[in-house]
Amino acid sequence: MKYTFILLLIAILLLMREAFLVATFDNLTKQLNEAFWYPLVALPELLAVILYSTPGLVPTKAELPR
Repeated sequence: MKYTFILLLIAILLLMREAFLVATFDNLTKQLNEAFWYPLVALPELLAVILYSTPGLVPTKAELPR
């Protein structure tokens, strides 16, 4: 419950990334333009990976049920 905000933020970042890729699906030139690609594709993915590394967000193997 205490990590709900972090998981919601990760979901929003990944949805933003996917929305841009779907919106520019027919225009490869715009999709691969660095001015759009870095802030709308690479940055949200990098931030999501950083947020996934929050201690306690993902259970360790010892915490998983058998």
